[in-house]
Amino acid sequence: MDYINRYIYAVTKYFSGKQREEIEKELRANIMDMIEQQQGPELFEEKVKQVLLKLGDPENIADGYRGTKRYLIGPNYYDTYILVLKIVIASVFVGISLAVLVENLFISGNQIGQVMENYVSLVFSGVLQAFTWTTVAFFIIERKNRFASHLTQKREWDLSKLPAIPHNKAIISFADAIATIVVTTVVYTIVITIIFSDPELIAAYVQGDNGTVVIPVFHTDVLQGYKFFILTVFMMSILKALLKLYYRKWTVSHAVIHSVLTALVTIITLVILLDSTVWNANFATEIDSLVNWSIDFPLFWKRVKQSIVAVVAIVGFTQIIVALYKAFRYRSA
Repeated sequence: MDYINRYIYAVTKYFSGKQREEIEKELRANIMDMIEQQQGPELFEEKVKQVLLKLGDPENIADGYRGTKRYLIGPNYYDTYILVLKIVIASVFVGISLAVLVENLFISGNQIGQVMENYVSLVFSGVLQAFTWTTVAFFIIERKNRFASHLTQKREWDLSKLPAIPHNKAIISFADAIATIVVTTVVYTIVITIIFSDPELIAAYVQGDNGTVVIPVFHTDVLQGYKFFILTVFMMSILKALLKLYYRKWTVSHAVIHSVLTALVTIITLVILLDSTVWNANFATEIDSLVNWSIDFPLFWKRVKQSIVAVVAIVGFTQIIVALYKAFRYRSA
């Protein structure tokens, strides 16, 4: 039965949800019917091998269930590509909308026309970039797999090419992969929109004698100088999320790529946070002069910044360890 399960997995791994369940049920029934029709004294295992060899490459069977072929993004990933594209675009739209809403809650005096013009411009730019980068990512994945398939097609397909069924703890659920994409896109879209347009919004709002005093957390000019690196962190984080959807399980290659990307994201983030000039040097003293604290606020703020750096480092290190552990502990092949 191991060959049957592996064959069905090889066919259905490109589908999800109810469609996957229906295809698995139908394919299993067809395989069992074909085995029963096999005449001869062969053992059950031999009949299984004969039937699966007769069915041929699982990718061809999967194509048959789809019924259509697409060419820019191949049939193996087209449906997933469309779903991810919709999710990413919707997430970008939500992120930008929230960022603009927050911006205009704290900044008074903006004209409605100016706000709408800025909003439409940001949405158009964000959606265009979401479409472009998502398409490029899936195009690369498709071409990579097409090249690999071209190499393997030079050899006749046989049962040894069936993938092993992954351990349950190594499987990445479809919902988990999609949730990662949504959260990553929304959070980074909000952060990037604010940093690129109004970084002074990231501030402490303290009530003073003459009204509300806005004290920026960061030195805005220095922070905006890191735009390229912040975008790089965003793109690598999205790539990590897309790779979860692509692999759908923790393999050694997936864990290594994930770890490298996580290390780069962590290092770049730490470089930005450890740059003393990126922080507003007068932040703690200005607040301390306006509020009667029972604590040494400048010392407290210093420890807060150190804690942020520590959390970023620990989270990045933990993600790497967990990914590598799952890949090596539960690898099926």
